Amino acid sequence: MTTIVVNDEQELVTKLASKIEKIANDAIENRGKFYVGFSAEEAAKDYTEKLTKAFGSEDFVFDLLLLGMGPDGHTCSLFPGHPLLDETKLKVAPITDSPKFPPERITLTFPTINKARNCLFAICGSSKADMIKRILKDNDDSVPARRVKPHSGSLYWVLDQHSAKNL
Repeated sequence: MTTIVVNDEQELVTKLASKIEKIANDAIENRGKFYVGFSAEEAAKDYTEKLTKAFGSEDFVFDLLLLGMGPDGHTCSLFPGHPLLDETKLKVAPITDSPKFPPERITLTFPTINKARNCLFAICGSSKADMIKRILKDNDDSVPARRVKPHSGSLYWVLDQHSAKNL
């Protein structure tokens, strides 16, 4: 069985919410609008439960996490200087003060990420070149993406020429 799980829900949730809203609006055309949502805390708990059920264990391990990175070095929703960088108990954590929109979201935590058998970063664009240098050449552990270090797995970086220009 193959299970594919998203690690950064922002784009997926935004697109899914738009599609659900359109379907709902079409279905109840003259009856008004409604919105369905969880708080970040409820969403993190719900996602953890769904992952536990999908993997059949509370101690789930991903075969492969496909990761991205922002120009500030964040990955998933683990942002520079944020307290969630040091979260050790939760597998999926809520964030209610994200420096990027939307402010409320959920994220996998480093203990969950670093249990993965394989982590692959796919990085494109010159806006990320300075961070790539800090991660791969300067070994700067203050950059969140640099903290992805699978304990017993492998880490891969796939870079385009623009993101790799400072190496």
